[in-house]
Amino acid sequence: MAFLLAFLLSFKVLNIPYTHKNNYDLLSLAVISKTFDLETAITDTTVNISFGTDAVYINREDLSYQGKVNGNLKYMEVDSQNGFIDAENAVYIAGALKGNYYYWDRTKHRVIESAYTPSIKSLNAQGNLIRIVHNIDLEPEAYNKDSIIEIKIPYGFYFGPPYIYFDDVHSPIKEIEITYSSHGTVFTLKPRRKIKFKIRSSTGLFTLMLISSTTETQETNKITNIEKHPEASVNKPEKPTHNKIDVVVIDPGHGGKDPGAISKRGTKEKDIVLSIARKVAKKLRKKGFKVILTRNKDVFITLGQRARIANKSKCDLFVSIHANYSKGKRAHGVETYFLSEARTKWERSVAAFENSVIKYELKEKVDEKNILKWILGDMAQNEFLRESQDLAAFVQESIVKKTGCLDRGVKQAGFYVLRGVYAPSILIETGFITNPKEEKKLRSKKYQNRLADGIVSGILKYKNYYERKYGKY
Repeated sequence: MAFLLAFLLSFKVLNIPYTHKNNYDLLSLAVISKTFDLETAITDTTVNISFGTDAVYINREDLSYQGKVNGNLKYMEVDSQNGFIDAENAVYIAGALKGNYYYWDRTKHRVIESAYTPSIKSLNAQGNLIRIVHNIDLEPEAYNKDSIIEIKIPYGFYFGPPYIYFDDVHSPIKEIEITYSSHGTVFTLKPRRKIKFKIRSSTGLFTLMLISSTTETQETNKITNIEKHPEASVNKPEKPTHNKIDVVVIDPGHGGKDPGAISKRGTKEKDIVLSIARKVAKKLRKKGFKVILTRNKDVFITLGQRARIANKSKCDLFVSIHANYSKGKRAHGVETYFLSEARTKWERSVAAFENSVIKYELKEKVDEKNILKWILGDMAQNEFLRESQDLAAFVQESIVKKTGCLDRGVKQAGFYVLRGVYAPSILIETGFITNPKEEKKLRSKKYQNRLADGIVSGILKYKNYYERKYGKY
């Protein structure tokens, strides 16, 4: 009873005007602006919602949005004067911009504002596994309901995009819809085909294994042209048995004939990230870590070589450092990735750019989609998914605190460089080299030092968390 009372007192509700159309609750831009104190603007191609320097830009053509958070609207109507967007996404965007936890209550058509951080920490869908990390006092339940699967978490709240899409036709599910009420959160899985499920639960972790007729064949769905390439296959070493974090491999992205992203003034990603990586290595060594750099000068290192360096050193962590790229000049901020299937167009586009290094390694033409299926279907990182996700969260939070930059969040995508590394692994996009203001900061030794401090602080926090969690050694 005490827990229920605390839960009920942890949120308040806002009753605001809404329109119901085509089975969606819609909020007008005028209502969004007034209720959440946000600025809205309509252009020929986008609908923009902003708070201070933070903004979200909604593409009017495909309903995708990028900026402070990324995702896809379910529904939008817009003209030159005003617009309406689906309430779930509107409230999520408002919360992300304001730094508050807002949820749209679909049953009572109102906004729920929570005073506490979400009790459902993360949702990860990879292959036939759905993993939900949550507070230990929650008790998730799963049901088959008609042709869908519902995961109900009473008294739990999850802050993230309300709709997650899976473009890969081999994925057993095509969409996850996330809805809220004062009773908690429901994750609705919409499968591509008839499936069953098994539940694996442990303290704070709920895992749903989806079972369909194609599950067994997915493991053999690998391509041959990439497997023949000697730099792309990495022998799997023995699994580490100790519970300490001592050895860290720092991987400055690109190098040599691969410049990475290049700004209009000629700044090259490979040079920026090498400078940051050297600073990170120096600071970590002072903290007592053994640190290996995959490259310490301007040379080209293949993706396979980077993984072999990591595995040969029996590293405990692998951190790949990059600078981001965008066709627009306004994109800015830092984001940290772990290896998993991309959920949004933005995550896919970032991975595609960083993965383009493969053109320097393969003479034959390679099917990008087949490579990604190979990576995600046969990767050592499967065993370190949870640890990589935790490491990414600690590092992302620490960088934002140290630099004051825009927090673009922890994301997931299929990066070749992380595939085959037998340790918790992340890829950091330290900023946008295509944004003139951010490029200037990235060139600054002082700002590079702050970035390095953030990365080191995050690694130290993860080390303390990991070593406490896994006990004595």
